[in-house]
Amino acid sequence: MTEYFRYDHESSTRGRIEYPLHEGFEPGGHSVVVRAFDNLGATGSDTLQFEVVEEGLFSVTDVFNMPNPLSESTNFVFQLSSGADVTLRIYTVSGAEIWNRDILGEEGYNSIWWDGRDWAGDRVANGTYLYVLEVSFRDSYHRAETVTGKVVVLR
Repeated sequence: MTEYFRYDHESSTRGRIEYPLHEGFEPGGHSVVVRAFDNLGATGSDTLQFEVVEEGLFSVTDVFNMPNPLSESTNFVFQLSSGADVTLRIYTVSGAEIWNRDILGEEGYNSIWWDGRDWAGDRVANGTYLYVLEVSFRDSYHRAETVTGKVVVLR
């Protein structure tokens, strides 16, 4: 046993290890191999993979759509700190996806136009809809962000 291991409450066979990582990791992907031994000599190991990123290096900001409410169409705008694969999904409040669009987002200002129509090309009814902006940064180790919001259709 080490000072980093703690048994789970009311268990003599399960627990957790909390080991503080030291400063000084360079930005990028890293791996840590954890090996454990019990009192009978049985061993186990696992690998933890993680990424260190500079604060603000991969971010999506200033997400909104205009006009909101919309009568005919709207433009979703957002800022990216670096290139990313972006998906915008529009849902009804009951959770049914009615439209989506994929783009290759670039560093800086980006926009996605929506004509207020569903997959069948029909105008959606007046009401509130939910949007989900999914951003997967290309030059990162699986760094992703999701931003949600509401868009109102009012004709």
